[in-house]
Amino acid sequence: MPAEDKSVEINIYIDVLFLTNYLFDSLLLWVTGRLLRTGLNPIYLLSAAAIGALYAVLSFFMKIPLWLSLSLRLMVACLMVMVAYRPRSLRIFCRFSAVFLVSSLTTGGSFLCLIYAGGIGARLGSVLYNGNLYINLPAYGILALFLSCFFLLRGLLSVSGRIRATGHNIVPLRICLGKRSVRLRGFCDSGNLLKGQDGRGVMITEERLVKPLLMQEGLWLTTVNYQTLQGKGRLRAFLPDAMYLEKGRALIPVTPLYVGLSSEPLDLYQHWDAVLPHNFEEVKNYEIQNQDPAAKAM
Repeated sequence: MPAEDKSVEINIYIDVLFLTNYLFDSLLLWVTGRLLRTGLNPIYLLSAAAIGALYAVLSFFMKIPLWLSLSLRLMVACLMVMVAYRPRSLRIFCRFSAVFLVSSLTTGGSFLCLIYAGGIGARLGSVLYNGNLYINLPAYGILALFLSCFFLLRGLLSVSGRIRATGHNIVPLRICLGKRSVRLRGFCDSGNLLKGQDGRGVMITEERLVKPLLMQEGLWLTTVNYQTLQGKGRLRAFLPDAMYLEKGRALIPVTPLYVGLSSEPLDLYQHWDAVLPHNFEEVKNYEIQNQDPAAKAM
């Protein structure tokens, strides 16, 4: 008897192909941003995802040699990184590109294992061609699959952030300037070595969190030079009138630090919102032991 032909013919719809790659490129860019703890502009992110999806549609219907396909895919990935994150230097660009490529390979490889090894691909009618994935589902099915992956990855990243934060020394602070004050959660376990021109330590926080203090008349701002893996720069800073540690309902005064202003979020998991100097714990303990134990009531 002749062998039975069990092959299945699948119609490829351009809009479904574009939507599939658009959504999952957006997801990969979002994961990369979370891993790098960088702020994400939705417009830039979605524009970069559109570039990747457009390339997926074009390359899906073209016969491209393997060596050229890999080169073009790498170029498109770099273009997506430039559009999504707008890196300020070559070093940052290379770092972001490397993380994005690793995220793509890891996430894409895991997804393909589920599709093919788990037999899901046969049931969904998925097609992989020129490195591009097509899933034979209606738009609402693709959206449901995307949301499932999004919430799964979001949960994993959140749990990872909580585990990473466990054991970190988070110090509740109150910073006062004039008649106004703000409360911050300072992160002690850091490599912050910044100092002002007078040798005083510098803590870093998000500018939006201390905005009430910045509205004071006659506020004097200084600059602090810094150097990181991402390059050199200047950080705007101010010196508050007073700084307190919050311990229950008591305020324990400590020597004020310069407050450096960052326009970027410091911790996307929101466990803390200020980076304290590396020796803050030691200085804090010394000051507490050598001052009047009476605390100021809140």
